[in-house]
Amino acid sequence: ETVGCALEAEIRAPSGRRAAYMGELALPISGTLNGVQPWSCEHPTLYTLTVRLIRPGTSGLPDRVLDQKVIRFGFRTIQFVAGGLYLNGARTELRGLVRAQSWPYQGYAMPDSLQRMDAQVLKKDLGCNAVRCCCPPSPAFLDACDELGLLAFVEMPGQRFTGGPAWKAQALQNCREMVRQYRNHPSIFLWGVRINESRDDEAFYKKTNEAAHRLDPTRPTSGVRCSKKSQLLEDVYAFNDFSYAGHGAACLPRSAVTPDIRKGYLISEYGGHMFPAKPFD
Repeated sequence: ETVGCALEAEIRAPSGRRAAYMGELALPISGTLNGVQPWSCEHPTLYTLTVRLIRPGTSGLPDRVLDQKVIRFGFRTIQFVAGGLYLNGARTELRGLVRAQSWPYQGYAMPDSLQRMDAQVLKKDLGCNAVRCCCPPSPAFLDACDELGLLAFVEMPGQRFTGGPAWKAQALQNCREMVRQYRNHPSIFLWGVRINESRDDEAFYKKTNEAAHRLDPTRPTSGVRCSKKSQLLEDVYAFNDFSYAGHGAACLPRSAVTPDIRKGYLISEYGGHMFPAKPFD
């Protein structure tokens, strides 16, 4: 029973200092916070929002917290255009790897500690500032990305195959759930709204692209392809470039791949795992 209850919210800075307090709230919550520090790869500044549902005390009893939700978030701007990725207005060179989140023998059944360790390895040991997540990752992994300043490209689940109407309805729901679940993570800089390496499907991918933009207008969208001049409904053309054969140019020129050079361009995979697969790949 929530009749007569009230909502209150507070935002705390990284130091733990209360940066804002709002009592007797109505939904949706809105307000202004002055003097914030931006989140970046070098300075991953995180704030904490706590929203509580309060039942006022009666007959001398204190107020009672019925429920509360705690969310960490960051302040930053993202723009991905033909000239590259701009984080907080500064051009940012992306150096990253693809993470499938699957371990030998255990598959996906790994604890939070190892999910977080993966982010540490990518940022601290391998010198990456970005990671491509081929499917929605463990929340623990994204928490670590937020803390470390590791940018994440998060994609809807799937691999090459697209099915009939029922399959597409479920995939569209998966896309919506991905955005709703993860949109408060400042480390995410790009939504993948196509099934990895799938064929063009204008009607289907218009829906996924529009869903991501509607649920989160602050981030650009993309979709990973292994084909050139594919239909580009998203903001960024992501391309798996396997063209290098040991000599000549290291990768294809952007103009030979994307149908619209005015939009952003990202090499989402490169070389490495080409067949025949080798133990040291």
